[in-house]
Amino acid sequence: MNMDQDVLDTVARFSKQGPVDVRAIISALGIDYDEKTLPSGASGQITYQDGSFQIVVNAADVEARKRFTAAHELAHFMLHRDLLEKRGKLNRHTDILFGDNAQNNPPAPFSPSHEVQANRYAAELLMPAARVRASWNKAEDNVEQLAKKLGVSLKAMKVRLKNLGLRDTVD
Repeated sequence: MNMDQDVLDTVARFSKQGPVDVRAIISALGIDYDEKTLPSGASGQITYQDGSFQIVVNAADVEARKRFTAAHELAHFMLHRDLLEKRGKLNRHTDILFGDNAQNNPPAPFSPSHEVQANRYAAELLMPAARVRASWNKAEDNVEQLAKKLGVSLKAMKVRLKNLGLRDTVD
């Protein structure tokens, strides 16, 4: 893992309240952000070329999905950028958190465990455990309100609540 204090401080500065402005974090870290039409099944990519990083998300996706994808790609930068710098470009991968076919991911430079790490980081960035717990009302099952409040999809919020042990199902 390759995280320095300046990078961590930048992320912390933009993460104090929700919804977290992922694009502002990306910009503040000097990473180029773009939205383009990507091949079917691809939600985003991160590339490293000539000393610069770029995150691209699928322009066809809904806003909540774009935010999660951007956070996922940011996670690769935060956690795995040494692999990108050594090997160059990650051509394409998809998010396994939402049931996408993990076989679409290229074998290098990231492994399936790297993808899981990136999904977990993205979930924590966009839906911090403390913030989710403080806002969750099991009696009201306020999952839709919470998803809107944090700027994520309903499915992402349901998965997060289940993973935090706050909700039994994702249906």
